Amino acid sequence: MDLSVMKSEIDALTKEIENAKVEEKVLTGRQKEILKVLEKEYNLKSIEELENKLKEIKTNLTTIESQITEKYTALKEQYSW
Repeated sequence: MDLSVMKSEIDALTKEIENAKVEEKVLTGRQKEILKVLEKEYNLKSIEELENKLKEIKTNLTTIESQITEKYTALKEQYSW
């Protein structure tokens, strides 16, 4: 393999690595900001706490939807719509 080709490939890979480092820093900054918002707005200190809260909310939503369906069905039967 020609030395100039190898140098070009190394340069390209070096640039790709540098871009990945910059992107990592940006994403890390975004993650920190998201965690700050979660803590400030929702008193959640981690992604795990958020996931648990979402599961709880989904369970509550499912329960409420079932109750609404049951009450609707009961009303429909009672008043023969």
